[in-house]
Amino acid sequence: MEAIHLESLGTIMNVSMKQDTTQRIHSWDHFRDAIIFLVFIWHCASIYGSRTRNRWFFSDQETGILFDIFVFASELFLMPLLFYISGHFAVASIEKRGAGSFLADKARRLLIPFVFGVALLIPINFYLNRRAQGSISPGYFRYWIGTYFAQDIGPAHLWFLYVLFFFCAVYAALWAAHRWLAQGKSSLFDVPSEPRPFFLLVFGLLTAMAMTVAMRAAGYASWAHVFGFPLFAYQPSRCALYVFYFFLGVYGAMRGWTWANGSRVHVAAWASLLGCASVGLMVFRARFGAHVEGSLWLILCNAILHAFATLGALGAFATGFRLWCNRPFPLTRLFTANSYGIYIVHQPILVWLQYLLLGIRISAYLKFVIVFAVAFPLSLLASHFVLRRLPVLRNVL
Repeated sequence: MEAIHLESLGTIMNVSMKQDTTQRIHSWDHFRDAIIFLVFIWHCASIYGSRTRNRWFFSDQETGILFDIFVFASELFLMPLLFYISGHFAVASIEKRGAGSFLADKARRLLIPFVFGVALLIPINFYLNRRAQGSISPGYFRYWIGTYFAQDIGPAHLWFLYVLFFFCAVYAALWAAHRWLAQGKSSLFDVPSEPRPFFLLVFGLLTAMAMTVAMRAAGYASWAHVFGFPLFAYQPSRCALYVFYFFLGVYGAMRGWTWANGSRVHVAAWASLLGCASVGLMVFRARFGAHVEGSLWLILCNAILHAFATLGALGAFATGFRLWCNRPFPLTRLFTANSYGIYIVHQPILVWLQYLLLGIRISAYLKFVIVFAVAFPLSLLASHFVLRRLPVLRNVL
Protein backbone atom coordinates (compact mmCIF):
# COMPACT_ATOMS: atom_id res chain seq x y z
CA MET A 1 0.00 0.00 0.00
CA GLU A 2 1.35 3.41 -0.88
CA ALA A 3 2.29 5.80 1.90
CA ILE A 4 -0.71 8.11 2.00
CA HIS A 5 -0.07 10.25 5.04
CA LEU A 6 -2.08 12.29 7.48
CA GLU A 7 -2.28 15.35 5.31
CA SER A 8 -5.77 14.23 4.31
CA LEU A 9 -7.03 12.96 7.65
CA GLY A 10 -8.09 10.14 5.39
CA THR A 11 -5.72 7.34 4.99
CA ILE A 12 -4.30 10.03 7.08
CA MET A 13 -5.41 7.58 9.70
CA ASN A 14 -3.60 4.48 8.56
CA VAL A 15 0.03 5.24 7.75
CA SER A 16 2.93 6.72 9.73
CA MET A 17 5.77 8.93 8.70
CA LYS A 18 8.98 6.94 8.28
CA GLN A 19 12.37 7.83 9.62
CA ASP A 20 13.97 5.72 6.92
CA THR A 21 12.87 2.86 4.71
CA THR A 22 12.85 0.36 7.59
CA GLN A 23 12.06 2.24 10.79
CA ARG A 24 8.57 3.53 11.45
CA ILE A 25 8.05 6.48 13.77
CA HIS A 26 5.08 5.08 15.70
CA SER A 27 4.80 8.17 17.89
CA TRP A 28 3.12 10.04 15.01
CA ASP A 29 0.38 7.40 14.87
CA HIS A 30 -0.27 7.71 18.58
CA PHE A 31 -0.08 11.52 18.51
CA ARG A 32 -2.72 11.59 15.79
CA ASP A 33 -4.91 8.98 17.50
CA ALA A 34 -4.80 10.88 20.80
CA ILE A 35 -6.05 14.07 19.15
CA ILE A 36 -8.90 12.23 17.38
CA PHE A 37 -9.82 10.53 20.67
CA LEU A 38 -9.87 13.88 22.49
CA VAL A 39 -12.07 15.36 19.76
CA PHE A 40 -14.49 12.49 20.39
CA ILE A 41 -14.49 13.21 24.14
CA TRP A 42 -14.89 16.94 23.44
CA HIS A 43 -18.08 16.28 21.50
CA CYS A 44 -19.37 13.99 24.25
CA ALA A 45 -18.72 16.64 26.90
CA SER A 46 -19.86 19.85 25.19
CA ILE A 47 -23.55 19.44 26.02
CA TYR A 48 -22.83 19.05 29.74
CA GLY A 49 -20.92 22.27 30.41
CA SER A 50 -23.01 25.15 31.74
CA ARG A 51 -21.20 27.60 29.44
CA THR A 52 -20.53 25.27 26.51
CA ARG A 53 -23.97 23.65 26.12
CA ASN A 54 -25.39 26.76 24.45
CA ARG A 55 -23.05 26.17 21.50
CA TRP A 56 -24.20 22.57 21.06
CA PHE A 57 -27.14 21.31 19.00
CA PHE A 58 -29.37 21.37 22.10
CA SER A 59 -28.94 21.87 25.85
CA ASP A 60 -29.20 19.46 28.74
CA GLN A 61 -30.35 20.66 32.16
CA GLU A 62 -27.67 18.62 33.91
CA THR A 63 -24.22 20.23 33.88
CA GLY A 64 -20.83 19.89 35.55
CA ILE A 65 -18.00 22.39 35.97
CA LEU A 66 -15.38 19.84 34.88
CA PHE A 67 -16.94 19.75 31.43
CA ASP A 68 -16.61 23.52 31.11
CA ILE A 69 -12.94 23.31 32.07
CA PHE A 70 -12.16 20.41 29.73
CA VAL A 71 -14.02 21.85 26.75
CA PHE A 72 -12.48 25.30 27.18
CA ALA A 73 -8.91 24.07 27.65
CA SER A 74 -8.88 21.38 24.95
CA GLU A 75 -10.55 23.66 22.42
CA LEU A 76 -7.41 25.80 22.50
CA PHE A 77 -5.24 23.14 20.88
CA LEU A 78 -7.15 20.19 19.40
CA MET A 79 -7.75 21.45 15.87
CA PRO A 80 -4.47 23.39 15.54
CA LEU A 81 -2.58 20.21 16.39
CA LEU A 82 -4.63 18.22 13.89
CA PHE A 83 -3.70 20.76 11.22
CA TYR A 84 -0.07 20.57 12.33
CA ILE A 85 0.02 16.80 11.88
CA SER A 86 -1.74 17.12 8.54
CA GLY A 87 0.82 19.63 7.30
CA HIS A 88 3.67 17.46 8.51
CA PHE A 89 2.57 14.46 6.48
CA ALA A 90 1.62 16.50 3.43
CA VAL A 91 5.31 16.96 2.63
CA ALA A 92 6.11 13.28 2.10
CA SER A 93 3.04 12.84 -0.08
CA ILE A 94 3.62 15.81 -2.38
CA GLU A 95 7.32 14.99 -2.77
CA LYS A 96 6.35 11.51 -3.91
CA ARG A 97 3.33 12.36 -6.07
CA GLY A 98 3.85 15.85 -7.39
CA ALA A 99 1.42 18.75 -6.97
CA GLY A 100 -1.30 17.63 -9.39
CA SER A 101 -1.57 14.05 -8.17
CA PHE A 102 -1.29 15.21 -4.55
CA LEU A 103 -4.21 17.61 -4.92
CA ALA A 104 -6.33 15.07 -6.80
CA ASP A 105 -5.77 12.59 -3.99
CA LYS A 106 -6.71 15.18 -1.38
CA ALA A 107 -9.90 16.02 -3.26
CA ARG A 108 -10.87 12.35 -3.27
CA ARG A 109 -10.00 11.66 0.34
CA LEU A 110 -11.37 14.87 1.82
CA LEU A 111 -14.24 16.07 -0.35
CA ILE A 112 -15.97 12.73 -0.98
CA PRO A 113 -16.35 12.04 2.77
CA PHE A 114 -17.43 15.66 3.24
CA VAL A 115 -20.23 15.39 0.68
CA PHE A 116 -21.25 11.97 2.03
CA GLY A 117 -21.35 13.23 5.61
CA VAL A 118 -23.20 16.47 4.87
CA ALA A 119 -25.82 14.63 2.83
CA LEU A 120 -26.41 11.57 5.03
CA LEU A 121 -24.94 12.00 8.52
CA ILE A 122 -25.10 15.64 9.57
CA PRO A 123 -28.88 15.95 8.93
CA ILE A 124 -29.40 13.70 11.97
CA ASN A 125 -27.80 16.33 14.22
CA PHE A 126 -30.02 19.15 12.98
CA TYR A 127 -33.15 16.99 13.01
CA LEU A 128 -32.58 16.14 16.68
CA ASN A 129 -31.91 19.82 17.34
CA ARG A 130 -35.36 20.70 16.02
CA ARG A 131 -36.96 17.79 17.86
CA ALA A 132 -35.39 18.93 21.13
CA GLN A 133 -36.82 22.41 20.58
CA GLY A 134 -40.23 21.00 19.67
CA SER A 135 -40.20 22.88 16.37
CA ILE A 136 -40.80 19.92 14.08
CA SER A 137 -43.12 16.93 14.05
CA PRO A 138 -41.79 13.36 13.86
CA GLY A 139 -40.77 12.21 10.41
CA TYR A 140 -37.09 12.26 9.58
CA PHE A 141 -37.37 11.56 5.86
CA ARG A 142 -39.69 14.52 5.28
CA TYR A 143 -37.33 16.77 7.27
CA TRP A 144 -34.29 15.49 5.36
CA ILE A 145 -35.80 16.03 1.92
CA GLY A 146 -37.36 19.39 2.68
CA THR A 147 -36.25 21.36 5.71
CA TYR A 148 -32.62 20.26 5.99
CA PHE A 149 -31.46 21.11 2.48
CA ALA A 150 -33.58 24.26 2.34
CA GLN A 151 -32.92 25.73 5.81
CA ASP A 152 -30.56 23.76 8.06
CA ILE A 153 -27.71 22.52 5.89
CA GLY A 154 -24.33 22.94 7.56
CA PRO A 155 -20.97 21.21 7.92
CA ALA A 156 -20.99 20.53 11.69
CA HIS A 157 -17.63 18.92 12.57
CA LEU A 158 -16.82 18.19 8.92
CA TRP A 159 -15.70 21.79 8.35
CA PHE A 160 -12.20 20.49 9.01
CA LEU A 161 -12.21 18.59 5.72
CA TYR A 162 -12.79 21.48 3.35
CA VAL A 163 -10.53 23.84 5.31
CA LEU A 164 -7.77 21.24 5.14
CA PHE A 165 -8.37 20.79 1.41
CA PHE A 166 -8.00 24.55 0.92
CA PHE A 167 -4.71 24.55 2.84
CA CYS A 168 -3.49 21.60 0.77
CA ALA A 169 -4.40 23.47 -2.43
CA VAL A 170 -2.42 26.53 -1.30
CA TYR A 171 0.52 24.34 -0.32
CA ALA A 172 0.42 22.50 -3.67
CA ALA A 173 0.54 25.83 -5.53
CA LEU A 174 3.48 27.05 -3.42
CA TRP A 175 5.30 23.74 -3.83
CA ALA A 176 4.83 23.79 -7.61
CA ALA A 177 6.06 27.40 -7.79
CA HIS A 178 9.13 26.52 -5.72
CA ARG A 179 9.90 23.54 -7.96
CA TRP A 180 9.66 25.75 -11.03
CA LEU A 181 11.82 28.51 -9.57
CA ALA A 182 14.36 26.04 -8.15
CA GLN A 183 14.42 24.08 -11.41
CA GLY A 184 13.14 20.86 -9.86
CA LYS A 185 15.21 20.92 -6.67
CA SER A 186 13.60 19.22 -3.66
CA SER A 187 12.16 21.44 -0.94
CA LEU A 188 13.57 19.15 1.77
CA PHE A 189 16.59 20.31 3.74
CA ASP A 190 19.73 18.21 3.35
CA VAL A 191 20.58 18.09 7.07
CA PRO A 192 17.75 17.12 9.48
CA SER A 193 17.25 19.29 12.54
CA GLU A 194 14.96 19.65 15.54
CA PRO A 195 12.80 22.61 16.64
CA ARG A 196 14.68 25.25 18.61
CA PRO A 197 13.16 27.16 21.55
CA PHE A 198 13.83 30.59 20.06
CA PHE A 199 12.19 29.63 16.78
CA LEU A 200 9.11 28.34 18.62
CA LEU A 201 8.98 31.49 20.76
CA VAL A 202 8.94 33.65 17.63
CA PHE A 203 6.34 31.35 16.11
CA GLY A 204 4.13 31.73 19.19
CA LEU A 205 4.37 35.52 19.01
CA LEU A 206 3.52 35.49 15.30
CA THR A 207 0.44 33.36 15.90
CA ALA A 208 -0.61 35.75 18.67
CA MET A 209 -0.26 38.70 16.30
CA ALA A 210 -2.29 36.90 13.63
CA MET A 211 -5.01 36.08 16.16
CA THR A 212 -5.05 39.70 17.33
CA VAL A 213 -5.70 40.95 13.81
CA ALA A 214 -8.39 38.32 13.22
CA MET A 215 -10.08 38.99 16.58
CA ARG A 216 -10.06 42.73 15.95
CA ALA A 217 -11.84 42.14 12.65
CA ALA A 218 -14.21 39.29 13.51
CA GLY A 219 -14.28 38.60 17.26
CA TYR A 220 -12.91 35.70 19.29
CA ALA A 221 -15.26 32.80 18.62
CA SER A 222 -17.62 34.07 15.93
CA TRP A 223 -18.37 32.08 12.79
CA ALA A 224 -18.43 33.38 9.23
CA HIS A 225 -19.58 31.85 5.95
CA VAL A 226 -17.80 31.77 2.61
CA PHE A 227 -19.86 34.03 0.30
CA GLY A 228 -22.69 33.75 2.81
CA PHE A 229 -23.21 30.05 2.06
CA PRO A 230 -23.98 28.22 5.35
CA LEU A 231 -22.40 24.97 4.22
CA PHE A 232 -18.92 26.53 4.30
CA ALA A 233 -18.53 27.96 7.80
CA TYR A 234 -15.28 28.90 9.55
CA GLN A 235 -14.02 30.86 12.56
CA PRO A 236 -11.73 33.69 11.38
CA SER A 237 -9.76 34.02 14.62
CA ARG A 238 -9.14 30.27 14.85
CA CYS A 239 -8.26 29.97 11.16
CA ALA A 240 -5.36 32.32 11.85
CA LEU A 241 -3.99 29.59 14.12
CA TYR A 242 -4.84 26.79 11.72
CA VAL A 243 -2.90 28.36 8.86
CA PHE A 244 0.19 28.82 10.99
CA TYR A 245 0.08 25.31 12.44
CA PHE A 246 -0.51 23.61 9.10
CA PHE A 247 2.49 25.34 7.59
CA LEU A 248 4.55 24.80 10.74
CA GLY A 249 3.91 21.10 10.17
CA VAL A 250 5.05 21.52 6.56
CA TYR A 251 8.19 23.38 7.61
CA GLY A 252 8.97 20.87 10.35
CA ALA A 253 8.73 17.97 7.91
CA MET A 254 10.98 19.80 5.44
CA ARG A 255 13.54 20.26 8.22
CA GLY A 256 13.20 16.65 9.38
CA TRP A 257 11.74 17.39 12.82
CA THR A 258 10.95 14.30 14.90
CA TRP A 259 10.93 16.01 18.34
CA ALA A 260 13.47 13.39 19.43
CA ASN A 261 15.63 15.91 21.31
CA GLY A 262 13.17 16.26 24.19
CA SER A 263 13.28 14.90 27.73
CA ARG A 264 10.91 14.56 30.67
CA VAL A 265 11.91 18.04 31.73
CA HIS A 266 10.91 19.38 28.31
CA VAL A 267 7.54 17.61 28.50
CA ALA A 268 6.94 19.05 31.97
CA ALA A 269 7.91 22.53 30.79
CA TRP A 270 5.61 22.37 27.75
CA ALA A 271 2.76 20.98 29.86
CA SER A 272 3.31 23.76 32.41
CA LEU A 273 3.08 26.34 29.64
CA LEU A 274 -0.17 24.77 28.46
CA GLY A 275 -1.59 24.66 31.98
CA CYS A 276 -0.57 28.17 33.00
CA ALA A 277 -1.72 29.78 29.75
CA SER A 278 -5.02 27.86 29.80
CA VAL A 279 -5.80 28.78 33.40
CA GLY A 280 -4.71 32.34 32.72
CA LEU A 281 -7.04 32.57 29.75
CA MET A 282 -9.95 31.10 31.73
CA VAL A 283 -9.47 33.70 34.47
CA PHE A 284 -8.98 36.42 31.87
CA ARG A 285 -12.19 35.54 30.00
CA ALA A 286 -14.13 35.25 33.28
CA ARG A 287 -12.88 38.69 34.36
CA PHE A 288 -13.38 40.62 31.13
CA GLY A 289 -15.87 38.52 29.15
CA ALA A 290 -17.46 40.35 26.24
CA HIS A 291 -15.40 43.48 26.99
CA VAL A 292 -12.32 41.83 25.47
CA GLU A 293 -13.35 42.55 21.89
CA GLY A 294 -13.68 46.26 22.68
CA SER A 295 -10.05 46.86 23.61
CA LEU A 296 -6.97 46.24 21.48
CA TRP A 297 -4.84 45.56 24.55
CA LEU A 298 -7.32 43.03 25.91
CA ILE A 299 -7.49 41.36 22.51
CA LEU A 300 -3.69 41.15 22.45
CA CYS A 301 -3.57 39.61 25.94
CA ASN A 302 -6.28 37.13 24.97
CA ALA A 303 -4.40 36.19 21.79
CA ILE A 304 -1.05 35.74 23.57
CA LEU A 305 -2.54 33.44 26.22
CA HIS A 306 -4.39 31.41 23.58
CA ALA A 307 -1.39 31.18 21.26
CA PHE A 308 1.02 29.99 23.95
CA ALA A 309 -1.47 27.49 25.38
CA THR A 310 -1.63 25.96 21.91
CA LEU A 311 2.16 26.02 21.57
CA GLY A 312 2.53 24.36 24.97
CA ALA A 313 0.17 21.60 23.88
CA LEU A 314 2.16 21.01 20.70
CA GLY A 315 5.42 20.70 22.59
CA ALA A 316 3.95 18.46 25.29
CA PHE A 317 2.20 16.10 22.86
CA ALA A 318 4.95 15.90 20.24
CA THR A 319 7.77 15.48 22.75
CA GLY A 320 5.85 13.19 25.08
CA PHE A 321 4.69 10.79 22.40
CA ARG A 322 8.15 10.71 20.81
CA LEU A 323 9.70 9.99 24.20
CA TRP A 324 7.31 7.37 25.56
CA CYS A 325 5.16 6.06 22.71
CA ASN A 326 7.50 5.42 19.81
CA ARG A 327 6.53 1.76 19.56
CA PRO A 328 3.49 -0.15 18.29
CA PHE A 329 0.57 -0.82 20.62
CA PRO A 330 -1.49 -3.81 19.40
CA LEU A 331 -4.52 -2.72 21.44
CA THR A 332 -4.82 0.52 19.47
CA ARG A 333 -4.35 -1.02 16.02
CA LEU A 334 -8.09 -1.22 15.26
CA PHE A 335 -8.63 2.37 16.37
CA THR A 336 -5.72 3.54 14.23
CA ALA A 337 -7.13 1.82 11.16
CA ASN A 338 -10.57 3.36 11.74
CA SER A 339 -9.81 6.76 13.23
CA TYR A 340 -10.77 8.67 10.08
CA GLY A 341 -14.03 6.76 9.82
CA ILE A 342 -14.69 7.38 13.50
CA TYR A 343 -14.11 11.09 12.99
CA ILE A 344 -16.64 11.11 10.14
CA VAL A 345 -19.40 9.06 11.76
CA HIS A 346 -19.18 9.63 15.51
CA GLN A 347 -21.07 12.89 15.95
CA PRO A 348 -24.57 11.79 14.84
CA ILE A 349 -24.24 8.70 17.03
CA LEU A 350 -23.35 10.57 20.20
CA VAL A 351 -25.82 13.40 19.50
CA TRP A 352 -28.58 10.78 19.21
CA LEU A 353 -27.54 9.31 22.59
CA GLN A 354 -27.43 12.77 24.17
CA TYR A 355 -30.93 13.40 22.84
CA LEU A 356 -32.23 10.16 24.37
CA LEU A 357 -30.88 11.23 27.78
CA LEU A 358 -32.56 14.65 27.74
CA GLY A 359 -34.99 15.03 30.62
CA ILE A 360 -33.59 12.10 32.60
CA ARG A 361 -32.63 13.45 36.02
CA ILE A 362 -29.28 11.86 36.63
CA SER A 363 -25.83 13.36 37.05
CA ALA A 364 -24.25 15.01 34.02
CA TYR A 365 -21.14 12.95 34.73
CA LEU A 366 -23.14 9.73 34.55
CA LYS A 367 -24.75 10.88 31.30
CA PHE A 368 -21.32 11.59 29.87
CA VAL A 369 -20.10 8.11 30.83
CA ILE A 370 -23.16 6.52 29.20
CA VAL A 371 -22.78 8.54 26.01
CA PHE A 372 -19.07 7.79 25.74
CA ALA A 373 -19.35 4.11 26.66
CA VAL A 374 -22.04 3.49 24.03
CA ALA A 375 -21.03 5.93 21.28
CA PHE A 376 -17.36 4.95 21.12
CA PRO A 377 -17.81 1.25 20.29
CA LEU A 378 -20.76 2.06 18.01
CA SER A 379 -18.63 4.56 16.10
CA LEU A 380 -15.79 2.06 15.80
CA LEU A 381 -18.16 -0.65 14.54
CA ALA A 382 -19.89 1.75 12.14
CA SER A 383 -16.56 2.77 10.66
CA HIS A 384 -15.14 -0.74 10.38
CA PHE A 385 -18.21 -2.66 9.21
CA VAL A 386 -20.26 -0.01 7.41
CA LEU A 387 -18.34 3.03 6.13
CA ARG A 388 -15.26 1.13 4.99
CA ARG A 389 -17.43 -1.31 3.02
CA LEU A 390 -19.49 1.27 1.18
CA PRO A 391 -18.41 1.50 -2.47
CA VAL A 392 -18.21 5.30 -2.35
CA LEU A 393 -15.90 5.25 0.69
CA ARG A 394 -14.12 1.90 0.42
CA ASN A 395 -10.99 3.32 -1.18
CA VAL A 396 -11.15 6.64 0.65
CA LEU A 397 -11.15 5.81 4.38
